[in-house]
Amino acid sequence: MIYNLIKEDAKSESNYKLFIDFEVNGKKAPDSVYFSAKTLGVTKRWFYNAFSDYTGKLEFINNRLVGHITPGEDSNIKSELVYDKVYEHELFEPATLHYVLSALPLKVGYTVSLPMLDLNDGSKLVWANIEVVSEENHRLDGQQIKVWKVISDGSRLKTFWLHQTRPLFIKMKNSGVSFKWKYYNG
Repeated sequence: MIYNLIKEDAKSESNYKLFIDFEVNGKKAPDSVYFSAKTLGVTKRWFYNAFSDYTGKLEFINNRLVGHITPGEDSNIKSELVYDKVYEHELFEPATLHYVLSALPLKVGYTVSLPMLDLNDGSKLVWANIEVVSEENHRLDGQQIKVWKVISDGSRLKTFWLHQTRPLFIKMKNSGVSFKWKYYNG
């Protein structure tokens, strides 16, 4: 999985674009998440889900989610899903959680509840209850670094190890499955 974060216009308060590139069963599964440089709330998401063979084009404008998910030939979704839903406030996208957490004043014992958009459950708002449970040492690129161990109990129980000085997840454990990210310098 490769994360590539860019700012659409470096001279303005425009959106960030997070391009996530990964492969599932030999199929490319590109995912682009756009989020506000000011609030970090999601503004747009375009993706292909290779697990279930569908594409999505969604926008979040003035607290309103609009767009569609279109099934592919082998999809378990039988017809297009259309979204037009209003929320009371901005939402965060789970793929940007490490950027959101890195912007907060984390310390052991810190807790926060974040409104997350859960597309796996029909665009439901899920509150991710976050707690920083410890500070740990971790090895990255041959060097010891400090990480926060963070528990989140939103749509599912997850444990993250977040770099303390850079917006990077080092490792994630999700319902018994463990992931490690590879980061490249430059």
